[in-house]
Amino acid sequence: MSKIATRRAKGKELEDMVADLIVSKGLDSKARRDNASGAGTREKGDISTSAMLLGKNLGIECKNHESLHLPEWWKQVEKLEVLGREPILICKLPKRKPTIHLVSIYLDTFLDMLVALQGKDDTVSNVVVSNVVENYQYDKVNILNSIKYIKGLLSKLESDYNKKVLKEE
Repeated sequence: MSKIATRRAKGKELEDMVADLIVSKGLDSKARRDNASGAGTREKGDISTSAMLLGKNLGIECKNHESLHLPEWWKQVEKLEVLGREPILICKLPKRKPTIHLVSIYLDTFLDMLVALQGKDDTVSNVVVSNVVENYQYDKVNILNSIKYIKGLLSKLESDYNKKVLKEE
Protein backbone atom coordinates (compact mmCIF):
# COMPACT_ATOMS: atom_id res chain seq x y z
CA MET A 1 0.00 0.00 0.00
CA SER A 2 1.36 3.44 -0.93
CA LYS A 3 1.94 6.19 1.64
CA ILE A 4 -1.04 8.14 0.28
CA ALA A 5 -3.34 5.11 0.53
CA THR A 6 -2.12 4.46 4.09
CA ARG A 7 -2.82 8.09 5.07
CA ARG A 8 -6.31 7.93 3.60
CA ALA A 9 -6.99 4.65 5.43
CA LYS A 10 -5.87 6.22 8.74
CA GLY A 11 -8.14 9.20 8.13
CA LYS A 12 -11.10 6.97 7.27
CA GLU A 13 -10.47 4.89 10.39
CA LEU A 14 -10.71 7.97 12.65
CA GLU A 15 -13.76 9.31 10.81
CA ASP A 16 -15.55 5.95 11.13
CA MET A 17 -14.69 5.80 14.83
CA VAL A 18 -16.06 9.30 15.48
CA ALA A 19 -19.27 8.58 13.54
CA ASP A 20 -19.72 5.28 15.41
CA LEU A 21 -19.26 7.06 18.77
CA ILE A 22 -21.86 9.69 17.85
CA VAL A 23 -24.29 6.85 17.07
CA SER A 24 -23.44 4.76 20.15
CA LYS A 25 -23.85 7.76 22.48
CA GLY A 26 -27.35 8.31 21.08
CA LEU A 27 -26.58 11.72 19.57
CA ASP A 28 -27.54 10.81 16.00
CA SER A 29 -28.51 7.32 14.86
CA LYS A 30 -27.67 8.22 11.24
CA ALA A 31 -24.22 9.77 11.76
CA ARG A 32 -21.68 8.51 9.26
CA ARG A 33 -18.41 9.36 7.64
CA ASP A 34 -18.91 11.57 4.60
CA ASN A 35 -17.50 9.41 1.80
CA ALA A 36 -16.75 12.48 -0.29
CA SER A 37 -14.98 14.43 2.45
CA GLY A 38 -11.87 16.08 1.12
CA ALA A 39 -13.03 15.59 -2.46
CA GLY A 40 -14.54 18.11 -4.83
CA THR A 41 -15.04 21.80 -4.33
CA ARG A 42 -18.00 21.91 -1.95
CA GLU A 43 -17.09 22.54 1.65
CA LYS A 44 -18.24 19.96 4.13
CA GLY A 45 -17.18 18.15 7.25
CA ASP A 46 -15.74 14.70 7.58
CA ILE A 47 -18.80 13.49 9.50
CA SER A 48 -22.37 13.78 8.26
CA THR A 49 -24.55 14.26 11.34
CA SER A 50 -27.61 16.09 12.54
CA ALA A 51 -26.18 16.26 16.08
CA MET A 52 -26.21 19.76 17.51
CA LEU A 53 -24.27 21.78 20.06
CA LEU A 54 -25.88 24.84 21.60
CA GLY A 55 -28.42 25.01 18.80
CA LYS A 56 -25.99 24.64 15.87
CA ASN A 57 -25.29 21.61 13.70
CA LEU A 58 -21.83 20.15 14.23
CA GLY A 59 -19.17 20.75 11.61
CA ILE A 60 -16.59 18.06 12.38
CA GLU A 61 -13.15 17.79 10.83
CA CYS A 62 -11.05 14.71 11.78
CA LYS A 63 -7.26 14.51 11.54
CA ASN A 64 -5.04 11.45 12.00
CA HIS A 65 -1.50 12.56 11.06
CA GLU A 66 2.04 11.83 12.21
CA SER A 67 2.49 15.46 13.27
CA LEU A 68 0.08 18.13 14.46
CA HIS A 69 -0.80 21.11 12.26
CA LEU A 70 -3.51 22.75 14.36
CA PRO A 71 -3.52 26.24 12.77
CA GLU A 72 -3.76 24.75 9.26
CA TRP A 73 -6.47 22.29 10.31
CA TRP A 74 -8.45 24.97 12.13
CA LYS A 75 -8.67 26.98 8.89
CA GLN A 76 -10.54 24.01 7.38
CA VAL A 77 -12.91 23.90 10.34
CA GLU A 78 -13.59 27.63 10.05
CA LYS A 79 -14.98 27.00 6.55
CA LEU A 80 -17.66 24.86 8.19
CA GLU A 81 -18.51 27.70 10.56
CA VAL A 82 -19.22 29.97 7.58
CA LEU A 83 -21.88 27.41 6.63
CA GLY A 84 -23.54 27.90 10.05
CA ARG A 85 -22.07 24.83 11.73
CA GLU A 86 -20.43 24.66 15.15
CA PRO A 87 -16.74 24.12 14.28
CA ILE A 88 -15.14 21.05 15.88
CA LEU A 89 -11.69 19.65 15.22
CA ILE A 90 -10.93 16.10 16.36
CA CYS A 91 -7.38 14.86 16.11
CA LYS A 92 -5.57 11.73 17.17
CA LEU A 93 -2.30 12.39 18.97
CA PRO A 94 0.49 10.60 17.12
CA LYS A 95 2.56 7.83 18.69
CA ARG A 96 0.61 7.68 21.97
CA LYS A 97 -0.28 4.52 23.83
CA PRO A 98 -3.01 4.39 24.90
CA THR A 99 -4.54 6.31 22.03
CA ILE A 100 -5.53 9.88 22.87
CA HIS A 101 -8.00 11.96 20.87
CA LEU A 102 -8.29 15.71 21.34
CA VAL A 103 -11.24 17.95 20.52
CA SER A 104 -10.75 21.63 19.72
CA ILE A 105 -13.60 24.12 20.00
CA TYR A 106 -13.83 27.84 20.65
CA LEU A 107 -13.35 28.89 24.28
CA ASP A 108 -16.72 30.70 24.23
CA THR A 109 -18.41 27.50 23.06
CA PHE A 110 -16.74 25.52 25.86
CA LEU A 111 -17.81 28.06 28.49
CA ASP A 112 -21.37 28.21 27.12
CA MET A 113 -21.50 24.40 27.35
CA LEU A 114 -20.41 24.51 30.99
CA VAL A 115 -22.99 27.17 31.82
CA ALA A 116 -25.73 25.17 30.08
CA LEU A 117 -24.72 21.94 31.83
CA GLN A 118 -24.74 23.61 35.23
CA GLY A 119 -28.12 25.18 34.59
CA LYS A 120 -26.85 28.65 35.55
CA ASP A 121 -28.84 30.27 32.78
CA ASP A 122 -30.99 29.36 29.83
CA THR A 123 -28.18 29.41 27.24
CA VAL A 124 -29.54 26.38 25.39
CA SER A 125 -33.13 27.64 25.61
CA ASN A 126 -32.06 31.06 24.35
CA VAL A 127 -30.18 29.53 21.41
CA VAL A 128 -33.15 27.32 20.52
CA VAL A 129 -35.56 30.25 20.88
CA SER A 130 -33.35 32.48 18.70
CA ASN A 131 -33.16 29.81 16.00
CA VAL A 132 -36.92 29.17 16.05
CA VAL A 133 -37.76 32.90 16.02
CA GLU A 134 -35.30 33.54 13.18
CA ASN A 135 -36.12 30.50 11.05
CA TYR A 136 -39.87 30.18 11.61
CA GLN A 137 -40.91 33.70 12.67
CA TYR A 138 -42.61 32.47 15.87
CA ASP A 139 -43.29 34.86 18.71
CA LYS A 140 -40.38 34.81 21.19
CA VAL A 141 -42.57 35.36 24.28
CA ASN A 142 -44.82 32.43 23.37
CA ILE A 143 -41.80 30.18 22.82
CA LEU A 144 -40.26 31.15 26.17
CA ASN A 145 -43.59 30.56 27.92
CA SER A 146 -43.85 27.15 26.22
CA ILE A 147 -40.35 26.23 27.38
CA LYS A 148 -41.18 27.29 30.95
CA TYR A 149 -44.37 25.22 30.80
CA ILE A 150 -42.50 22.15 29.54
CA LYS A 151 -39.82 22.58 32.22
CA GLY A 152 -42.59 22.73 34.84
CA LEU A 153 -44.18 19.56 33.48
CA LEU A 154 -40.84 17.76 33.51
CA SER A 155 -40.18 18.90 37.06
CA LYS A 156 -43.61 17.63 38.17
CA LEU A 157 -43.05 14.30 36.40
CA GLU A 158 -39.70 13.91 38.11
CA SER A 159 -41.21 14.77 41.48
CA ASP A 160 -44.09 12.31 41.00
CA TYR A 161 -41.64 9.63 39.89
CA ASN A 162 -39.45 10.20 42.95
CA LYS A 163 -42.46 10.06 45.28
CA LYS A 164 -44.13 7.01 43.75
CA VAL A 165 -41.52 4.81 42.13
CA LEU A 166 -38.54 5.43 44.36
CA LYS A 167 -40.68 5.16 47.49
CA GLU A 168 -41.81 1.67 46.46
CA GLU A 169 -38.24 0.45 46.05
